[in-house]
Amino acid sequence: MLWLGVEVEMSKFPLVRISSQKHIEELRSGQLFLRHVTFYQRLESNDNARSDVFDGSIPFPDNGTLASIAKEDVKNGRIMNLTSYVACFYHFHCEKNGYFYVPEEDKPALREFKRDTALIIDADDFESRVKNACDKGGISSLMGDVFYISPQQEIEIKDQLQNGYIPKIIHIPQFVKSSKFSNQHEYRVSVDCTPDYLKLHSKGEPFLLDAEEFKGLSNSTKTINIGSIEDISDLVTVEELLSSYFREEA
Repeated sequence: MLWLGVEVEMSKFPLVRISSQKHIEELRSGQLFLRHVTFYQRLESNDNARSDVFDGSIPFPDNGTLASIAKEDVKNGRIMNLTSYVACFYHFHCEKNGYFYVPEEDKPALREFKRDTALIIDADDFESRVKNACDKGGISSLMGDVFYISPQQEIEIKDQLQNGYIPKIIHIPQFVKSSKFSNQHEYRVSVDCTPDYLKLHSKGEPFLLDAEEFKGLSNSTKTINIGSIEDISDLVTVEELLSSYFREEA
């Protein structure tokens, strides 16, 4: 796969989608469901597994610039890619004697999702199918692991921006999350779609979204037909996922 223009070896470690059985069955049939990246920023704080005002964004050091544009105080200034839709997965990262497993320190974070169904997916084959489907549809796509940044790194990024230095991750803010979620070991599929009222923005013209437009954008979704993945996936319960070792059958 290509990551920021650099070719890297695909990981052999499988992906896991944790969701309701209905949504898992839809994914197995080939319907890849993606939410707008700002959806997770607007979740209520009682959703411990997903709620994060800075999800998929880079903290912006506002010195009054944003407030002057918006003509009101701006809380939690951040840089986002408003044309990104994402689908989120857990990425296996531990292996023993050829078997994959979820380490103890990750289990509480995965239980926070409060779902009972998990789908284990061949990562390499899945990436190929998603890319092929997006290419056929003329949709730009990018896939990879999330970058988790610590509070100290957030401060450093703000300092860099204030000093005119542009960090590389500014090009892919949809892959940035707080380190407090690092035990989710998240992998994301990101596709680029531009709603009509954002097309002026894509041409470089300034604009502002009002509250209703931003709410509508955050609640918007995208579904891509990637074809059935039943042949490259296995359905298990979340408890089986957390308590078992898994190995791909030849």
